Amino acid sequence: HAVRPLSRLTIVDRVEERAELLGVALARDLPQTEIIVSTEVAKAISDVDIVCCATTSLVPLFEAADLPAEVHVNAIGAYRPAMHEIPAELLADSRTYIDDRHAALTESGEIIDAVAAGLIRESDLVELGVALRGTQSHGGRTVFKSVGVAMQDWAIADVLARNLNS
Repeated sequence: HAVRPLSRLTIVDRVEERAELLGVALARDLPQTEIIVSTEVAKAISDVDIVCCATTSLVPLFEAADLPAEVHVNAIGAYRPAMHEIPAELLADSRTYIDDRHAALTESGEIIDAVAAGLIRESDLVELGVALRGTQSHGGRTVFKSVGVAMQDWAIADVLARNLNS
């Protein structure tokens, strides 16, 4: 379940039937949430608080201008330099959080391109562990870009295994 209650959840997929199947499944788990299905990304994200991307797209799914001025974007699918779920320009206009600096700078196509184009500096990237220890300002656009970190996967698997065995 979400960290905060969701009043509306829009599922976007190029194949409407897949989005509808997911919508039906989520409606059972989130009965208080309005579930909307769409195939139009720009329209779906024009008035939202949170966008979650989990694709292996080679091109950005939307333009930065499609988003509201205050929004949080989770981009967790694209994990290779050739992949680009989100536009590099979005990173220039956002506070960007990452799971691991080295991984982000060598595996995230969006971050690699944004740094190379001078849109952001490596020092602009905030590791999640650092962000969780400090006080962060709110407002504007924020992005969490994850490429996956094997050590985090191992730690989660270890905790799950311990819980299953206890």
